[in-house]
Amino acid sequence: MRTVGVEEELLLLDGESGEPRALSAAVLASVRRERGVCGEVFEAELQREQLEFATRPQERMEDVAAEVVRWRAEAARAWRAGEPPSTHGVALLRLATWRAAREGIGGGLIHPVSMEPVPAEAVVRALFDHVRDALEDNGDLVPAQDALAGLLKTGNGAQIQRDLLRRTGSLRATAAACVRRTQN
Repeated sequence: MRTVGVEEELLLLDGESGEPRALSAAVLASVRRERGVCGEVFEAELQREQLEFATRPQERMEDVAAEVVRWRAEAARAWRAGEPPSTHGVALLRLATWRAAREGIGGGLIHPVSMEPVPAEAVVRALFDHVRDALEDNGDLVPAQDALAGLLKTGNGAQIQRDLLRRTGSLRATAAACVRRTQN
């Protein structure tokens, strides 16, 4: 017999302005404290303005729909009980995203709490610390630590591409090298 489940991303918004707010930690803490269901249903996302929940596999779509409604209501209740929202506006978050795309792991990024420019490694480590509990709860802490160490040692794809371009001086040679790397 086939079963189906749903995974849903929730964007947490300020109730008055409608702006995204970094409330996932507060919502997760509230759900854990009030209902004890956090670990089995809700998960933090990389962006603190988002929260994910997943239903159990069900045989009937009506049961899936009922569970989705239940978890949405639970998330809304926890959101209402949450901590005061971050005051960082969407424009500043977009700037931070643009800077991350431009600079990559080798440059300076906007710290998600202070919203000040800092070395990328500090931002990556802050993000890692933010999701550490979720990684540990899911048995992913050690592999994630290894991946982070590798990322900080060799850089991300953008850094590798920049190094190749600097070495070869050719976009064609850089693209060809990237294709070879991807195929291995």
